[in-house]
Order: sequence, then structure tokens, then C-alpha cells
Amino acid sequence: MTARATNSGRGRSAFATDDDRWQAVVNRDPAADGAFWYSVRTTGVYCRPVCPARRARRENVRFHATPHEAERAGFRPCRRCRPNEGTLAERRQDAVAQACRLIEGAGAAPNLTDLALAVGMSPYHFHRVFKMFTGVTPKAYAAARRAERVRAELAQAATVTEALYGAGFNSNGRFYATATEQLGMTPTAFRAGGKGATIRFAVGACSLGSVLVAASDKGICAIFLGDDPDALARDLQDRFPRARLVGGDADGVAIVPSVSYGISVAAANVPLREGQKILILEDQFPSNVYAWRELAARSGAKLVTVARPEDHDWTRALLEEIDAESAVVAVPNCHWTDGSLVDLVRIGERTREAGAALVVDGIQSLGAYPFDVAEVEPDFLIASSYKWLLGPYGVGFMHVGEKYREGKPIEHNWINRRGSEAFSQLVDYQDAFQPGARRYDVGERSNFALLPMAAEALRQILDWGVENVSETIGTLTDLIEEKATDRGIETIPKQRRARHMIGLMLGPNAPEDLAARLTEHNVFVSVRGESVRVSPHLYNTKKDVDLLFDVLERVSG
Repeated sequence: MTARATNSGRGRSAFATDDDRWQAVVNRDPAADGAFWYSVRTTGVYCRPVCPARRARRENVRFHATPHEAERAGFRPCRRCRPNEGTLAERRQDAVAQACRLIEGAGAAPNLTDLALAVGMSPYHFHRVFKMFTGVTPKAYAAARRAERVRAELAQAATVTEALYGAGFNSNGRFYATATEQLGMTPTAFRAGGKGATIRFAVGACSLGSVLVAASDKGICAIFLGDDPDALARDLQDRFPRARLVGGDADGVAIVPSVSYGISVAAANVPLREGQKILILEDQFPSNVYAWRELAARSGAKLVTVARPEDHDWTRALLEEIDAESAVVAVPNCHWTDGSLVDLVRIGERTREAGAALVVDGIQSLGAYPFDVAEVEPDFLIASSYKWLLGPYGVGFMHVGEKYREGKPIEHNWINRRGSEAFSQLVDYQDAFQPGARRYDVGERSNFALLPMAAEALRQILDWGVENVSETIGTLTDLIEEKATDRGIETIPKQRRARHMIGLMLGPNAPEDLAARLTEHNVFVSVRGESVRVSPHLYNTKKDVDLLFDVLERVSG
């Protein structure tokens, strides 16, 4: 499968005037490559905006929409930047695609030198370009494709021996020496659909389309290429129906110290015009409010607060407000006061239709309520680790959608610059940032005390399973709802809330110091606005729920 790369930067509209085009030529802006061409009257040649040749004087330069237009005007192509051929990215992509075909068609993996010569590059340059486009080295790709042949044979052959000979191995010994490494598990486990294995996978975009890479703790077990990321994920599920699949996208995740830090990153990068709308919920947590208030005041945008609906249906209320004038939808997965739920899949769809950015404060739900990034497609998803992610205070995570992975960080630290891994070259100061969301990493991200704690907490959550956590706690919140209803206490109904928390609306007659009174009896809840938020944990039981209402009746009078 191959696909033609196109200019995915700012496009022609960003270079609408001659002044814009000239500035792109001065900066040799890669985003301008393919958007226009320029000619030089004194030399008679035309070039790309990124041409490395000595810059011409402005008065001698003309701009052209296509190479054909420049040639019709009497100019010949520059020999250095070859403007009449594909862009550099396109030529590199074609070379990589050709190399992939050579690897896939060869019985034994071609060596690096032969592949480089076949596509007209030096071995070093080819190795770097191949990895840049595919994310893996030619050797790793060849091993993966051979392993793919093994996997295909294992899926249909009657025995492992039949499969290894069908994949081109000449002996059992050679196969078994590398089988676990190539398959990411033992051949027997592979034939059993990945039984007992935990497989982590990520789906990303490359110049050849979409790529899914999956690995167990023993190695890579699948590399799929295709046009539809969802189809690739389904293929992985079909391949390993008895494994536990954990999705992720490492290039899309930044390490942040708090939700407010991540929201500030989002506010610094979303495009906003005067008069456009920023949508938030009534009584939303302040971390996801203040940055938007400041941005609205500075830009002339309107901060629109969606009123709390009487039927607790935040999703309906939000959908009614999202329109063509909406620029940002900044909401939680569930409301922090009572657990009332926002259907982010539906909100995400409407937000994309409106051309707006979806910014999600996930601290109240990530770890205790299922969240699928591929389904929601948030532009920014931020959560500190100290709540349901069970981690320490002062460290959190931010997932950034692909559209915003080339944005501007809110701080300039050494570690978010490209090449910062090479300590001996730190004073070779770089303008470029780390790729992907890592450009937004907070300074001192490599905290040797906090990060290991957060990582271990995530491993524990994965071991339990977020769905299991949600349903286990959900049995308690369902019981709380039942007991509250019996006593005439209004709650958020099950179909309108997350499973792991619930709000009790005790009304204006509830004591102001209710939380303190309950604490005296070792019952710990939070008063959030007009709601008493009850958030059971995995260690709580039905007896604890009984105690909650027994004590509540005693101290509420």
C-alpha cells in the first residue's frame, strides 16, 4: 500500500500575498514547498521556496502558482532544488515505498547497501529517511514483514512446523531461535490468539497512510498499514482475540504538572477570532475556566456558559449550543460536583463538524471510567495523576491531537528542544522542538521520584482494568442512588452519570458543616456547590453505604 504525500502544512491560503511568499522564501519555510514557486529574472531559473541556492534580490523575483506557469514565462528549472519534479517529501516517499516493495518481495532480507543503491541514496541517508517515514529501521521492517509471513502461516497451517516452512525457514532451529522475538510471543500463544498476553498498540499517520504498531513485553507482534485507523485496530482485535489490548500513542502525550498547565497550553494554541464562542459548563472546575476567560477577554471572543439542565442531560444542552460560531468546547467527561456525564463521542462529532477544538479536562474520570481517544478524538485531553490515576501530586499527562502537535509551548526549557537527549551537544542551541506533543513537556519532566510512582500506578490500573474499576464502583453508586431515592433525596440517575461518583442534592436545609459532621464518624464526602459528592473507592463495601446513610440521618437533623 502506497499513498502520495501532499503538502499538509499551511497550504496555499497561508501564502496568499507576494509579501507572504517572499517571507517564506527568506525563511526557506518547508510549509511553502508545493504551495508556490518563484523565478529570478537575472538568472532565468525558477525554484522552490526552500531552495538552498543564494537568495536573489526581491526586485528580481516573481511568483508562480505552478512549475508549468514558470516555464511558460520562459524560466528553466533550477538544478539544485529540481522544482519540476515532486517535492523532496514526495521523492523520499517514493523511495521508501520502493524499498518496502523490495523488502516484501525478497525471500531473504536485502542488506542496507543494496536497498540504498536500488533507490539512489547513500546507505546512511536512506536509513535515516526510511525511519523518518515509517517509524522503524529497514532491518526492523524486514524482520516485521518476515514475521508477518510467519503469522499468516501460523493462522492457517495445521502445525507450527508447517507454518515455519511455509514462511521460508529452512530449519526448525533457525525458526525457534528467533520465533518469540519475531512474533512477540511464543508460536503456541500466537496460534491461541495471544492467550494471556498484554499487547500495547499505537496508531499513527505516516506518509504511507496509517500505521499500527503493536507489541507485547516480548517484542513487536504486529505492524499493519492501511488507510483506515479503525480498521487496523479491528484487525488487531481479530488477530489476538484472547489478548488484552491496550491502546496508546506515545508521540501524542506530554508530561504536565497539572490540569491548569495543560489547559493553558491549549488556550495558547487554539485559533480564535473576535466574536467566536468558547463553551464551558455551569459550575465547571476553575482550572478549565480561568484560561478561557482571559483568552476571551484578550481576543474579543465570547465565553458562553451552558446552564445546568434540569434533566441533568449535559450532552443535549451542549449539542444545542455548538454551531458554526463555536471555536472551543472546553468540558469535562463528567461534572466534578456530582458525576453527571457528558457524552464526549457525540460532542466530539459535533465539535469537528463545527470546526471547533475539543478540550477535555479528564481528571474526574480517567482511570475510573472508560475513555477511548480514538472514538472521542479530543484535540487536548488533560488529567493530573493524583485522582483516579492513583499517582502522585504534581505530575499529569496531556494527550494532544495531531492537528496541534506542531504548536507553541508555553515555556522554553532545554528538555523540550530537539536533540536534548545528547547532553554533550546541549549548547548547540536548537530552534526546533521535540517531535509531537513532547514539545509541550514541562521543565524537569524527568522527575525521578514522581514519574516511577505514576508509571507504577498506571500499571496497576491496567492490571485491574478500567472497565472493572468502573463497574465495581458502579454497584455501590447504584446502591446509593437506590437508598437516596427511598429517602426522598434527589440524585443524578444512573443513565445520566458516570459509574464512579454520584451527587446527593440535600437541599437548602442541609447543615453548612455537613462534611465535617460526617468526618467525625469516619464518613468522608465532599460538598461541591449544592451537591454532596460521594465517590466510593475499590476498598469500599455495601456496609459502608449503609453506614453513610445511617450517619447522614443522625447528623442532618
